[in-house]
Amino acid sequence: MKTRLIQLFIIAVPALCLMTGCAKPSNVKSDSTDSKKEVKKEEGKEKEQKRDLLMTPDLKMHELAGNVKEVRVYSENKLKEVLEFDRNGELVLQENDKEKIAVKRDNDNRIIHFTYNNSIDLNQTRSFSYNSKGYPETIEALENNNLSKKEIEYDSGNRIVRQRTKSTNYGIELITIKEYEYISIDENGNWTERKMTERIEGENEGVDAITETREIIYY
Repeated sequence: MKTRLIQLFIIAVPALCLMTGCAKPSNVKSDSTDSKKEVKKEEGKEKEQKRDLLMTPDLKMHELAGNVKEVRVYSENKLKEVLEFDRNGELVLQENDKEKIAVKRDNDNRIIHFTYNNSIDLNQTRSFSYNSKGYPETIEALENNNLSKKEIEYDSGNRIVRQRTKSTNYGIELITIKEYEYISIDENGNWTERKMTERIEGENEGVDAITETREIIYY
């Protein structure tokens, strides 16, 4: 009798699994888990592709990355500057109210010095030093015998967050602080809208806030 019951049990269990389905062992991975892994793998590939964006000295000079073709910079909705780059990330056009002459570059093709020429009797020079990532760290300027030095700080995305400028005008020293808050960033990590506040160091009053935007066209 006992033997007969055991035989019936052995036959009944597989039949029940066929009708109702049996739970998979915990060590067997489900199809949904495999699908999730595939999605994560694809997301990882996309992130890896973004890390491989084109980055040249000229693009870094303007806080840009990727196959940038043209940038239009606005300050309070007024066109401030137009930049154009070739497919190699080299700056080929910069339209603003100043003309650059006597541009010098280092062995890494980074601009280390240039002169603005606005008229016959007015020359303005800029000299640059760079941080370990190749972004401008200090800018020294000479304008009409007035000296200034700008120190630049960046966030983890290599976007400017603070500029401290120490200037001397006719023997009077002045330190100004510009701080940036980023409102909109595109898929390549380039900012398209930010807010800039400017104040005199040590003073909390008289803070000016300006909104800057960029229209970026890619190849």
